[in-house]
Amino acid sequence: MYDLKGLLPESWNCIDCGIHTAPGCTNRIEAQRMIALEQAVGKGEEDWRIKQTIDDQSELYMVRDAVWKAAGMEPMGGCLRIGCLERRLGRKLRPKDFPATIPSTICLAPRASSIGEVADETACF
Repeated sequence: MYDLKGLLPESWNCIDCGIHTAPGCTNRIEAQRMIALEQAVGKGEEDWRIKQTIDDQSELYMVRDAVWKAAGMEPMGGCLRIGCLERRLGRKLRPKDFPATIPSTICLAPRASSIGEVADETACF
C-alpha cells in the first residue's frame, strides 16, 4: 500500500474546536484507499486522480515552523483553524508568520479578536 504518512493529515478537523478545515479534501487514509483502487485497476502513479476541492469554507495554510512550534504543535501534528492557532499563540497572526513561497486560502483582514487585538494590516496569502 502506498504510504502518505507525513504528506497528508490524518484528519482535517481542527484539533482544538473540531471544525473541519478542508471540506472537500481527503485525509491520509481516504487518499490511500483511493490510490489502492487506482492501483487495483492497473493505473500507474502518473494516472492517479484524487479530487480535492478548495472553496470559501477551506482554511488551508502553512505557517513557519517556529510559529507552529510556539503553538505547541508537532510537524503533521494535526490541523488548527486560524482562530485556534491565534488563541494558542496569544496574538493575531502576521504576514511574516507565513512562508512567502507557500500559497494558502487565508486572508488576514483587520478583524476583532477574542484575545482583544485588532489586526493593523490586511494581507492575503
